[in-house]
Amino acid sequence: MNGKKSKSSLFLIEMLIAIFFFALAAIVGTRLFALSQVTANRSTELNFAVSECSSIAEVFESCKGDISAMSVILGGSLDEKYITLFYDENWQEKEDVAEASYRIKVNVTSENNLANVDIVVCKLGEGKTIYKLSESRYFPQKISEKGVVAK
Repeated sequence: MNGKKSKSSLFLIEMLIAIFFFALAAIVGTRLFALSQVTANRSTELNFAVSECSSIAEVFESCKGDISAMSVILGGSLDEKYITLFYDENWQEKEDVAEASYRIKVNVTSENNLANVDIVVCKLGEGKTIYKLSESRYFPQKISEKGVVAK
């Protein structure tokens, strides 16, 4: 009888160890799965931000630093030195900040023949910057606050 009790206890301990390792593997697997979703979301945000910043930089170059012309092409609101664009969680452009999840702020400055643009993509609510791009271009004509002025 004593031998049966010993074998039962050993089997029970084996089962508890197996359950423990299974539970541990399940916890680690679930955590990795959750982290992969967060990483995928961040990657989507970053890809969009890089793409939009690149497009805005191309508009900056084609408009030769003229923020008014950029505002017409890009849309968004023009506020003195800034163009502000808003996007929802599906990356669709929105006019109303209440519907927006992301903001792109474009700042154009110029001095002599050098025009600079700073483009910042932020996630609203969290206030974190997803991506920032700064670009400078030399235009051979004189640049005013409104852009390039022909000689």
